[in-house]
Amino acid sequence: MRRRAFAVVMVVSIWVCAAALAQTNDGYVGIYSDSSGTLACTTVPQGTGKTLYVTAKTTGASANGITGAEFRIEVTNPSGWYLAYSAPTGALTLGTPLDLYPNDPNDGSGLNIAFSSCQQPVGGNVFLGTIFVFNAGGSPTNLLVRRHSHPSNAGFACPLFVKCDEPNFTKYCMTPSTEPPCSLTVAKSHLLAAGDPTVFVGSLNTESLTVPSRPQTSVMLGEINQKKLEMPVPSGYEGSEAKPKTSTGGHFE
Repeated sequence: MRRRAFAVVMVVSIWVCAAALAQTNDGYVGIYSDSSGTLACTTVPQGTGKTLYVTAKTTGASANGITGAEFRIEVTNPSGWYLAYSAPTGALTLGTPLDLYPNDPNDGSGLNIAFSSCQQPVGGNVFLGTIFVFNAGGSPTNLLVRRHSHPSNAGFACPLFVKCDEPNFTKYCMTPSTEPPCSLTVAKSHLLAAGDPTVFVGSLNTESLTVPSRPQTSVMLGEINQKKLEMPVPSGYEGSEAKPKTSTGGHFE
């Protein structure tokens, strides 16, 4: 009898693991130099500025739209860069997405953004605001989309979206991007940092680089939803000029 019960438990466990592995791509947030969300590798000459677009790339669970998101954007080498985020009209925001102190895990960086109605994607994209960037002598840097430094829900320690299913407002973890990387690489250990994986990598002042395909690595995000997410190294292409919006904030060292 005990052997039969053990066998049943093993079968159920295998089925649950298989379901996690079969998870679909549920989208992510990216940072681009064009409003259509295609140019993630951006060039900003010294003494000039540019507007970047924070864009939710929707698919899977997010395909029909979102009512909110929670994430941060870690600037890996912020010295010499001025960055300022502006939220979209009508959005309710708490915090800032810009993590300008990447070596301080307790800086409180991270954005909670919510909308009063479902934001349906246009061409697979939902606009989540802009970042004005000015190069005051900064070196090449990556822009990493990661979880809020202090997640609002312990069961979702991941960058997340909120579904359009009022009154439930179901949360689910973003899925890592499969966009090709820029030449400024990110250490694999940094991408897969325990409890704080990266779902998107953009860059400032690096060249595009095409790399051969490589085996994907999976990481588990969240304790409640138990989602198994694929983690390839992400990014995009050379940036193009965009007209900046007026905003405040920054970082100089």
